[in-house]
Amino acid sequence: MKKLVLLAAAFTALIGSSALARDPVFVSPQQSHAFDILPPPPAADSATTKAELAELHRLESTRTESEAVAAKGTTRTKISFSSGE
Repeated sequence: MKKLVLLAAAFTALIGSSALARDPVFVSPQQSHAFDILPPPPAADSATTKAELAELHRLESTRTESEAVAAKGTTRTKISFSSGE
């Protein structure tokens, strides 16, 4: 009997707490201050950009066929929108 009472009390507490739930709070771009936190990207003709592109081209030229297939498979994403009806 005690277990049943405790279970009922726990269930009631869970149901009651959902009534107190609020809408999620999101941070707007203006509130995030991303430009103050993140450094600017390197210039297109900078040594950093050239080194990063060289590394990407090296990886691309040395990857196996199975790695290429796996990489292409991970980029296929289906996005659907619903009107909520």
